[in-house]
Amino acid sequence: CQDFVALVGSCWRPSHRATMVASMPSGGAVAKGETPKTCFLYLVVAFATVGAILFGLDQGNWAGAIEKPDFIDAFCHEDPAQPEKDCHAEEASHKPLTYTTFLSWGSSLVQFGAFFGAVILAPPITGRMGRREAMFIGCLVTIVGVVPMCLFIQQQAFEAARFIAGVGVGIVTYALPMFIAEVSPAQIRGMLGSAFQLLMVIGMIIAALLNTQPWFNYRASFSLPGYPALVMCLGIFCFPVSPRFALIKGIRQGNPEKGSKRALAALIKLRGSKKAAEAELNELKQSMESEEEEAPWSTLFKDPSILKRVLIASGLQWMQQFTGINALLSYGPSMLKEAHLQMDAEVAQFIINCFNLVGTAMMMAVIDKFGRRPLMLMGSSMMFVFMVA
Repeated sequence: CQDFVALVGSCWRPSHRATMVASMPSGGAVAKGETPKTCFLYLVVAFATVGAILFGLDQGNWAGAIEKPDFIDAFCHEDPAQPEKDCHAEEASHKPLTYTTFLSWGSSLVQFGAFFGAVILAPPITGRMGRREAMFIGCLVTIVGVVPMCLFIQQQAFEAARFIAGVGVGIVTYALPMFIAEVSPAQIRGMLGSAFQLLMVIGMIIAALLNTQPWFNYRASFSLPGYPALVMCLGIFCFPVSPRFALIKGIRQGNPEKGSKRALAALIKLRGSKKAAEAELNELKQSMESEEEEAPWSTLFKDPSILKRVLIASGLQWMQQFTGINALLSYGPSMLKEAHLQMDAEVAQFIINCFNLVGTAMMMAVIDKFGRRPLMLMGSSMMFVFMVA
């Protein structure tokens, strides 16, 4: 399977490739500081980022699906204790309390599941079994969660399925950036890493666009993350192992030579040059040998320099969440309806996601030129101005 994918991704006829390699200095060596970039590498990263589309579809389908009439009919039931409440009312305050509570849990449980999957399950899975294996397991768990969401109309069963799907998504989103970083050359690692964000936003746009269509029911909407998950389950092992993990696994099993051979084989496929692969393997080994021992957790709080970084990094992430972007992504159409927006709420949500894509594309184009901090300050300032407006 890996040989077939490598053949498809080679981009050149064997004779053409041989001519290209022979014309390079030293028969295929690359200039110092450079790494050959084969089409196979981009194929690997492109396939891996299908997991980012999965995450985007999962984040983008909820807001539109809960506004579908068939979803409301399936899960909202009139409350005898509140006869004045109407399931189809536009404002949440006019809907039955049991239904609004169900929606709150339905949105929260997938996030909690993602937290559980990424923080509790993903680290030991990726560390012991491998990055590809973690993505496979995460996609499998996602499918196990998605299928009941499309079939069950009992609120408790639906909420449990949301949690399970979230666990799978959390595992995938933990392992995927790690895999991309470990197979990518350092020169283009930032660009390829940004592909995760780009594909995630594209997934959100696809979900938002489909939810604007009257024929697209809520079951079809909730089934969306299952398709990229199935694609990854079927194809992830067609691609080479992470070279870094191959070395780590060989050392852990007491057979570093075997680990080196697996890492070298993976690098040759990814870089398209044996000399470049050998040079990178040596650098990787030196890097692993020079790594310091793992520090205790108390270092995070005892070392002033480390503590400052932890507070800044955590604070930025907390404040980013408290901007309310997740609420807008999860309940955008509902919020826009309550604001009495003079246009279709689903279309407005689609427009929001399109501008998200524009911002992501602009970020990818200039992040290496201007740096992270100026872009963050500019983005925050623009958010403040437009939210006040």
